[in-house]
Amino acid sequence: MANWLRKIKTKQKQAKKTWRRVNATVEQAPDVPMAKKNISSRERLVGLFEIIWQRLQDADVLNSAKVLVYFALLSIFPLLIVLGNLFSLMHIDQSNVMTYVKMAVPTNIMQWLLPTVNNLMKHSNGGLLSLGAIVTLWSASRGINAMKISFNRAYGVKSPQNFLIRRIFSMVTTLLLLFTIVLMIVIFTFGLQFLEFLAPILMIPEHLIRAFAAWRWPATFIALFLVLVFIYYFLPNVKLKLRTILPGAFFTTVAWLLLAQVFALYVRYFGTRWISYGTIGTFIVLLLWLNFSGIVIIGGAVINAVTYEYYQGEAKASDSKLHSLLRRNLK
Repeated sequence: MANWLRKIKTKQKQAKKTWRRVNATVEQAPDVPMAKKNISSRERLVGLFEIIWQRLQDADVLNSAKVLVYFALLSIFPLLIVLGNLFSLMHIDQSNVMTYVKMAVPTNIMQWLLPTVNNLMKHSNGGLLSLGAIVTLWSASRGINAMKISFNRAYGVKSPQNFLIRRIFSMVTTLLLLFTIVLMIVIFTFGLQFLEFLAPILMIPEHLIRAFAAWRWPATFIALFLVLVFIYYFLPNVKLKLRTILPGAFFTTVAWLLLAQVFALYVRYFGTRWISYGTIGTFIVLLLWLNFSGIVIIGGAVINAVTYEYYQGEAKASDSKLHSLLRRNLK
C-alpha cells in the first residue's frame, strides 16, 4: 500500500514538472506553434490538452449553441415559405429534394415539416415569397452573425469590424449560402434528368446514371461538407489556411449525419411519449435536435481553432476572408 501511494506521488510530481516546463516554454516563445517547439512528446501532449481546454472555455459551447437555436427557430419557418414557393415556381418535385434532406434531418421532424411545404407548393404566392425572403434574410443573417461571434470566441479573437459592417457581411454571407443551397437543390433535382439527356450525346454508360441516382449518401455528405468548409473558412476573423479548417468540417459533417440517424432511432424507440403529445412533442424534439446540431457546429469550430493554434500559433484578429475579398472588389 505504501509503495502504491509512493508511486502515485511520484507520478504527480512528474506531471507538475512537465506542466511547469510546458508553461515556461510557452512564456519564453509565445509565438512559436506547439507543433514546432523543441520539447518532448509528453510535454507536447500536455500542451495540446491545455490548448483544447482553453479553446473550449473561450468558445462556451453549450451557451453558444443555445444562441444558434434561437436564431434557427426564427429562420426555419420563413425559410420553409421561401422553399415551398420556389419549388412551386420552378416546378421542382419536392420528394426528390426531401430524399437528400431526410439524411441530415430526423424523420419525425421531416414528417412534421412536409405538410407545410406541400401546402405552400399548392398555394404559391409571389407576395408571400417576397415577404418570406425578406424575413429569412433578416433572421438568418442574425444567425450568421451569432455564428461568427461564436467562431471568433473559439479562436480567442474579437471582430475588428463595426456593427454596420458586421450586418452587411452577415447578409452577404446569408445570400451566398442561400444561393448555394438553391444550387444544390437544382443539381440534386435535375442532375439525373440532365445526365439522361446527355447520355446519348456523350455516350455515358447507363450504369453511371444508375450510380448517380443511388449515390445519395455521398452526395449529401459532399454537399454538407462543402457548405461547412465555406462557413468555417470565411466566418472567423482570422487569416486561415484551408487545411486547418478541414478537420472541423469533416467532424461536423459526419457528426451531423450520424446525429440525424441516431436521433431518429432514439425517438422511434424511446421518445414515443414526446411524439404522443402531437405538435408540442414534435416541437420539443425539434428544439433538442437543433441544440445538439448547434453543439456539433461549435464543436467543429473548436477543433479548427485547436488545429490552428497547435500548428500555426495563437490566432490574431483580422478581417475575415470574405470581408477582405469584398473590400478588394469594391475598391
